[in-house]
Amino acid sequence: MVTEARTEHPHIVVVRGAGGDQPVVKGTRLSVVLLASLLKRGETTDGILSL
Repeated sequence: MVTEARTEHPHIVVVRGAGGDQPVVKGTRLSVVLLASLLKRGETTDGILSL
C-alpha cells in the first residue's frame, strides 16, 4: 500500500511503498534529489518545468 508522509516543507512528501521512500514534490513523481542535481548542473527553472 502506498501512503504519503508529510515533511517539514508543505510541498515535499515522502511516498512510502513506492520505490525507495524518497522525498518528492507533492502531486508529482519528481524527486527532490533529481531537482537538486538539475539545479546544481545549471538547469534553469523553465528548463526543469518543461520536463
